[in-house]
Amino acid sequence: MKKFFIYLLLFLLFIAVIAGYFFYSDFKFQTNRPFMNYKNSVSIIIPKGMTVYEIGKVLYLKGLISSYSYFRIYYKFYYSDVILKSGEYSFNKPLRMGEVILKLSKGQFIPYRVTIKEGKTLDEITNFLSTNYTFKKEKLIKAFKNTDIIKDFDGEAEDLEGYILPETYFVRKGISEEELVKIVIVKFNEIFTIKMRLQAREMGFSIRGIVVLASLIEKETSLESERRLVSSVYHNRIKKKMLLQCDPTMIYALKKAGIYNKMKWKKLGRKIDSPYNTYKYIGLPPGPICNPGKASFEAAISPELTDYLYFVRKERGKRAHHFSKSYKEHRWAIKKSIRGWK
Repeated sequence: MKKFFIYLLLFLLFIAVIAGYFFYSDFKFQTNRPFMNYKNSVSIIIPKGMTVYEIGKVLYLKGLISSYSYFRIYYKFYYSDVILKSGEYSFNKPLRMGEVILKLSKGQFIPYRVTIKEGKTLDEITNFLSTNYTFKKEKLIKAFKNTDIIKDFDGEAEDLEGYILPETYFVRKGISEEELVKIVIVKFNEIFTIKMRLQAREMGFSIRGIVVLASLIEKETSLESERRLVSSVYHNRIKKKMLLQCDPTMIYALKKAGIYNKMKWKKLGRKIDSPYNTYKYIGLPPGPICNPGKASFEAAISPELTDYLYFVRKERGKRAHHFSKSYKEHRWAIKKSIRGWK
């Protein structure tokens, strides 16, 4: 009887070894062979917060891996320290299980284009992003109020107005509002270089001051050839302690107060008692009035060397301006603007 149990134990051990061998062989084969159980190409979306094993199920159901069970074992033993990133991924050829995991860990996702336009306010950007993309308005508002991200160079900011750099960003699908803001601020730091910061200091401006000035330039002209000229007017006026008399600051003040009227803004704007009213208060307004682009930052730092103190649009509906050194010439230019330049 004792021999029987010994033989039975040996037999079971033999079976276990054989089973283990076949399991290991199949495991190695399934995980190391390029696998493709789909036609032509397939794309998958990995939402933020999805667990590794939930991702494994998606991969298996989409025909990207041969076995969900083997995936769990394979990941646990060989890739447990690897983080799989959210996003939208495209596959068009057979890949080994390890190659699939590495693709997700490296974030080789389909680029998701997000465009932020120049000269828009935070409110306008919030509405645009929440309407045209998958971002939530409430979360964007909260993310745009996180000034901790810029406190190293602007301790006065109450929100990120002026620092949301207009650009086309390529991000992963499903990116959070907070992550988008971090990417945008990184881009701002790339554009607003150390050299520019030193130039600002030499000119007697803080980074915030240049951002505010750039926002005025951005709103005053859309012509590349005029940005440095507009900048020179404001620099000259600041030096002479003159009112900047920037119309867009009045419009911004009226909108902040909730009383903007497209037909009556000039009349209302001259009267509104706001620090943004540059017809009433000397110097730069307390904060940016929009989010300027790179060209406006460069113009704010490097104004054209002129004696200009005034400018007026040459014709209604046109973008070009006439720049003047004296008020007399400016009055003449205003009359020409009304009557038409001939």
